[in-house]
Amino acid sequence: MHGGAHHGMGMHGKGAHGGGHHGRKGLLGPHWKSTLTEEQRAKLDTLHLAYVKTKAPLKAKMKLLKVELGLLATADSADTKAIDKKIGELLEVKRAKMGAKYKYVVAKRAVLTPEQRVSFDMEVIESAMHDRKAKGKEKGKGKGHGGH
Repeated sequence: MHGGAHHGMGMHGKGAHGGGHHGRKGLLGPHWKSTLTEEQRAKLDTLHLAYVKTKAPLKAKMKLLKVELGLLATADSADTKAIDKKIGELLEVKRAKMGAKYKYVVAKRAVLTPEQRVSFDMEVIESAMHDRKAKGKEKGKGKGHGGH
């Protein structure tokens, strides 16, 4: 898998490799990352960089909006209209982030051969089926977040 293991990590790298997917590897053929050509790797690197440059500011904006929402909700005289407006802003940014993510999936898929798409598609679908945020929260419990 030399060099190609980092492609797609922001989207489905960690969560999609646990458990069931590898158990069915024989049915799906080789994992798409292990069969990439150097040309495909270069194209995927370029796509990944563009995606990260789009995603990073959106994630930062979402974080800021969540903090602002928390401040609005905990004000002594909470303004529910302002809270609703902030929720709307947050949902717009989240929509843009999801749009960027799935455009990235489509662009990555276009670089792959039909054979590579089989395991790639399975990885994308399995990632969508598993709530990675819930897994992240479970992991976080061991890092001083216990008792919540």
